[in-house]
Amino acid sequence: GKLKNGEYRMNADEIVHSVTMPVSGSAPKRLLVVFSSIHQNCNIASPDRYFMQNFGTIQKFIPKDTAVLRVADLGGVVGAFYINTAHRPNNANSIGRLIDSVRQEFGLDPDAVTCYGGSKGGGGALYHGLRGGFRFIAVDPILSDKYYVEQMDDAHFTTGGVYAEPKEVVFNRLFDEHAK
Repeated sequence: GKLKNGEYRMNADEIVHSVTMPVSGSAPKRLLVVFSSIHQNCNIASPDRYFMQNFGTIQKFIPKDTAVLRVADLGGVVGAFYINTAHRPNNANSIGRLIDSVRQEFGLDPDAVTCYGGSKGGGGALYHGLRGGFRFIAVDPILSDKYYVEQMDDAHFTTGGVYAEPKEVVFNRLFDEHAK
């Protein structure tokens, strides 16, 4: 698979990811962290289910000296939404360590990192952007499961003990911690 051939990597915290170097061929001066949305096909039995390759041509639209870190989202039926789950209780810290290790590997300051994502990935971009002190672009982030549970019969498979606490509690605490 893609882990064996090196297209995807897994770090010591078991966070699957990929790094694409800048198209300029130079050392990275910036890092864009892309968080995946929910895969369009939730029924595929492949690591790709947790690693939707959103914005596949993004390097055409960003500065040529920017590396791209893509982070897979393991930990639930459609992913962990880049936060902690019962199965992955240290998921958020593990993702934060991954971003920091890639940033440090390239010798970049936190202000050279931007987190980016839509929907589920938007929640990841917002969460890890705030926690890491990075810029972020969060498009239509999912910050609560209430609508998806009550109106869509748990369309994201988040009930039944998947999370220790609801997303709205997680994000409200994050906002309180980072309020200025």
